[in-house]
Amino acid sequence: MKCPKCGEENDSGAEKCKQCGWSLKSRLVVDEQICATHPWRMAVSTCRACGLELCEECEVFIGNVSYCRECAERPGEEELLRDVPVVDPAQAEPAGFWLRSLAGAVDLIILGCSFSVLWTAFWLLFADPAVPLRLGDHPWAHVLFWVIVAVTIPVYYIYSIATNSQTPGMSAFDIAVVRSRGEAADYRTAVLRYMAVFPAMVSVFGIFWCIWDKKGRMLHDRLTKTSVVRM
Repeated sequence: MKCPKCGEENDSGAEKCKQCGWSLKSRLVVDEQICATHPWRMAVSTCRACGLELCEECEVFIGNVSYCRECAERPGEEELLRDVPVVDPAQAEPAGFWLRSLAGAVDLIILGCSFSVLWTAFWLLFADPAVPLRLGDHPWAHVLFWVIVAVTIPVYYIYSIATNSQTPGMSAFDIAVVRSRGEAADYRTAVLRYMAVFPAMVSVFGIFWCIWDKKGRMLHDRLTKTSVVRM
C-alpha cells in the first residue's frame, strides 16, 4: 500500500505509514482516531517522536516525517550532544604553546598549498602568473582571486572548529577546542574565536599569554571562555 502523503510503500494491512505516520485507513474506519489537541477533529497521523494523534493542523513535517509542534521544536540529537562535556576541564591537560604553534603551522601549510593550486589555476587560465598580484589586463580576475582567499580562510577555521572542535592541524596533534565546561565547540564559539584571534595577534602579547596561564589559554581563549586541550 502506497502512502498518499509521502509515497512510501507499506504492508497491505498497515494502518499508518511507517515513514511519515500518515493514516492509511479509510476515513470511515478511523472515527476512533481523534486529535490529541483537538478532540473534535479526526486524526490523520501520529507524531513519530511521542506517538500523539495529530490532525492536519497539528502535524509538522520534517523530512517527510510527522511530528507534533512540541517535538518539532525540540533540538535534534546532534545539537543536544554538543552540550555534553567531552572532557573534564579540571583534569584536561592544556595543549601548550609549542604544540599549538605546530598545529597552526600545519594549518598554514594546508592553506598555502591550496592557494598555490588556486594561483596555478589562474596562471594557466589567463597565461599570466602575475594575475593575483596586480590588476593588469584582468582586474576582475585579480579581485576574484583575493575574494576567494578572503572567504576560504574564515570558512576553513570556523567550519573545522564548529563541526569537529579542531582544525586539521589540531587533529594531527590530537588537540581540540573545548568550551568552559568541557563541551565541544559550536558555530557560535567558532565565530567568536575567529574574531578574537585578531586582537590577540595584533597585541602579540595575547599569543604568548598561554605560557604563564595555568590553563594554557591565549587571549582569544580567555575572551571566548574556551581552552585548547590534549585529547
